[in-house]
Amino acid sequence: MLYSTFDVLSHSCLNLLGLTASTISFPLEVARKRLMVGSLQGKCPPHMIAALAEVVQEEGVKGLFRGWAASSLKVMPTSGVTWMFYEAWKDLLLGSRLHA
Repeated sequence: MLYSTFDVLSHSCLNLLGLTASTISFPLEVARKRLMVGSLQGKCPPHMIAALAEVVQEEGVKGLFRGWAASSLKVMPTSGVTWMFYEAWKDLLLGSRLHA
């Protein structure tokens, strides 16, 4: 099955959107992990804002994005595979109705 220019462009846009969403929400993931690890060590920040403030105080704003590169390497292929399976199942299940 050959993909049209539109398919390639839409897949590229979806990958970019996934990367953007991941980048925006990444500091919250860092804070969530800080809360989880803190609860295991007995020194858990009281809430998400406190966890974010703790990261900024100890590591600076850069600390909010520590590990972002590895995470973004995961987002792009995952988004592509998800879209590929979505399209394949859509064609399989609705193929006769879509091409009629």
